[in-house]
Amino acid sequence: DYTLEGIADSSYLGLRIGLRSLTNTSEKEIQKVLYERRQNGPFKSLKNFVQRTRSSKNLLMKLAGSGAFSCFAPDVRRIFWEIESLNLDQNSFHWGESRGSCAVSEQPDLPEESPWEILQREYAHQGYSIEMHPLS
Repeated sequence: DYTLEGIADSSYLGLRIGLRSLTNTSEKEIQKVLYERRQNGPFKSLKNFVQRTRSSKNLLMKLAGSGAFSCFAPDVRRIFWEIESLNLDQNSFHWGESRGSCAVSEQPDLPEESPWEILQREYAHQGYSIEMHPLS
């Protein structure tokens, strides 16, 4: 689940961390995400991911908190805001659609995360941080 990969235009290697490293997530949901990506290609947006995988809010928040959606938006707080704005009612015909009251276009000016907030988020969602240590 952990692999070293080349970084574009660099002689360095990057560490890709597998989905199984997320805390409190089900193997079944992770397999569903992997299967969907293999069958239908890369996800184009958060909305596309949600509609194709029908993942639980817990998994969406864990993925967002771990940085897995940074390809859709670099700011984790904006991704959290977008997840909160989605209709995630399993019985709804509008699954994955914005509920409107807190649409992405209506996001407030969210402050950047402090280093301490980043560390707390990473520990909450992954159980560790690659960037920082709590005692440093």
